[in-house]
This record gives sequence, C-alpha cells and structure tokens, in this order.
Amino acid sequence: MNMKTLLSSQYGGALVTVLVVIVLFSIAAPMLVKVTVHSKNSIETNVETQEEFYRAEGALRLVLHEMESYRGNHVDLLDGNGNVVKDGAGNEIQIQQVGPYFYLQDGVIPSSKVIGERTVKVDITKIEIDSETYKATLKANYADGPSIVARELTVTVKKEQRPIIEQSGQFLSGPIRYTSSFEYGQNSRHTHDELNVFENNKVLSTIKLDEILQYLNYTPTNAWNYNQNLKISSSHTFSQGRHYPISIGGTGNSTGTVRVPSNSIVFAKKVEYGGVGNNEDTLIIDGILIAEDFSLAGNPRVEVNGALIVLDQFSRTGGGNNDFVVNSGMIAKKFQTTGNQRYSGEAKGISCSLIGLLQCDGPTTVDYFDAAAHPWSSSFGNIDYQTVRQ
Repeated sequence: MNMKTLLSSQYGGALVTVLVVIVLFSIAAPMLVKVTVHSKNSIETNVETQEEFYRAEGALRLVLHEMESYRGNHVDLLDGNGNVVKDGAGNEIQIQQVGPYFYLQDGVIPSSKVIGERTVKVDITKIEIDSETYKATLKANYADGPSIVARELTVTVKKEQRPIIEQSGQFLSGPIRYTSSFEYGQNSRHTHDELNVFENNKVLSTIKLDEILQYLNYTPTNAWNYNQNLKISSSHTFSQGRHYPISIGGTGNSTGTVRVPSNSIVFAKKVEYGGVGNNEDTLIIDGILIAEDFSLAGNPRVEVNGALIVLDQFSRTGGGNNDFVVNSGMIAKKFQTTGNQRYSGEAKGISCSLIGLLQCDGPTTVDYFDAAAHPWSSSFGNIDYQTVRQ
C-alpha cells in the first residue's frame, strides 16, 4: 500500500469517527437539555415548596401565639354558691377570660400573615369535645396565589376551672323577706318606691327564720317578760346588750330619735309610729330589732342598717314625706304597705354573721380582689403537625 492510499484510508476512518460522535451528540444533547431543565424545575419547585412550607409554619406559630395571649370578655366573679361577688363599694367584680379556649369560643378569625413578601392565610375549624374542651384544626397556605403545600396542625384546648371566692352568701339577699304574705296595695310599682319593693321581695322559709331566732336565743316572749316600764316615746339610744321594751314609738308632733346600736339586740312588744300632726320621729337600727308588730303612719323616718325582724304584722299606711331606708334588709311574717310610700337604700341584705346563718343566698363582698392576677385561664393540649400537598 502506497503512502497516498494509506493517508486516504486514515482520513476516511477519522471522518467516520467524527460522524459517529456527531450523531451520538445530536441524540444525547436533547436528553441532556431535558434532564438539565427538569433538574432546574425540580430545584425551583423544591425551593418554592420549602418557602411555602416555612411560611405556613411561621403563620401557624403566629396564630398559636395569638391564641395563647388572647384576652377576651369579662365575666362576673362568683362565690361558692354561684352568686356574684362585689367589692366594698357594692360594684360587681369581674374577671377576664384568657387563652386559646376563649379565642375559639369567641369565634376569632385570624388575620392573614405577610411573611417574606407572601401572604399566608390561616383557617380554623373547631369541634366541641365537651363543655371544657375544643379540638381545633388550623390550616395555613398562600392566600395571594397558587399554593403547592398546606401546613396543618390539630390541637386540643381546655379551659381551666373558673376562679371563685370560697366564702359564699355573706348576706341574706333582698331588702324585704317574708314568711307568710306580702301585700303591696297597688298593682304596679309607685313613683317613690326606689327599691322597687313591689318586685324586690322574697319568701323566707319558716325553718330559716327559726334558725335565726334560735341563734339569737329568742323564745316566744309573754307580756310579763317585757319591761312594762320601758316605753320608748322620745329620743333614746339603747346600751350594749339585750333589752325588752314594751313599746317603741311616737305620735302627734314628736321628733325624737331612737337608735339601736350595732352591739344591741332589742325585743319589743310593738313598734308604732303614727297619729296626726307633723311627726318627724327617726328610728335607726344598726343592731337587731325584733318586734311582734311594727306599724308606721305619717312621717317617721326609719333606717335599717342591721336587721329588722317582725314576728307578725309589718304595716305601713298613709302618706308621709320621709323614706323607709333599707341599707341592709328586713324580715316580716306578713308585710303590708299601702299608698305611695317611699322606700330607698342600698338593699345589701342582712349580714349572715349578724343573724347566725352559715349559708345565705345574697352577694359575697370582698374589700380587695386582684382580678388581673386571677383571670379565667385556658391552655393548649397536644399539638400534631402534618403537611398536605395541594
């Protein structure tokens, strides 16, 4: 083989090799491009998925924080009997409902969260497990465009025991309590009845009254037990202890003041104020006054700050320009009031400690209660996360 033939053969072989390489490359190149593009798209999708994942995760954590720090409605502080507790000024004390349970109970809708220039919404659904517990599902995903994944969590929330004041019923509720009958004398509340005695009255059981009288060491008193010479018809202040006047009262133009101080218990056969004239007598009861009968007419002023107990008939008739002031309360077997009588006062009820009752149905009062330090709390239980592809 001469040199020319050999060179021609080598050139032909190289040409074939080049052609084979070109063919293989033309086949492989699109595949490489496709793989490269797919890899690029996968990387971008994974990045977008991770971005939405972490944004959704962040939004969920923000809403969980909102739920945990939630401050909701205020409700009454109660005592052991379920009565509203009041402060020394007579105002109802309230406590605040806080935490995730009350967030769900109040139906709060969380606002969308802007995280990394994207807006994430959080939807909440809840199921009431029992009166103390909710089970809630929170779902977070993009609100401002296509969403790849959603982040969900399921959580239980439980409200704690409602704070209460253990002592209960410090007062026998209401200004007027009666054991047998109540007669108002009109079919509707009249203009000077600031206490609304027409509606603000309650039955007291005879058993409860007997319990009170037993504590006060009262026994049915015959006439000879009363001090026949002790007839209070002018200004008089009883001294400390127990007293048994046959009568207390005034008529005509009398203007005396009779006071039963807080350290006195007075048992009277009858209390009677009335008659004609400008009667301006005043009876102030800071302690306890027990009367078999109690009759008022004309202008006498009565102020009850302790306890007035009428074993039979309480009767108030006629006109009069002075109030019957009931700052605490009174008890009567039969209560009767006629005409446009004046009634006013705080109507706190009779103090249970004054009349020896262990449990009363009236409000409990406390001098001070730190409501901010004793909210009605709630808390999270178990939290389970999961990721859902859209």
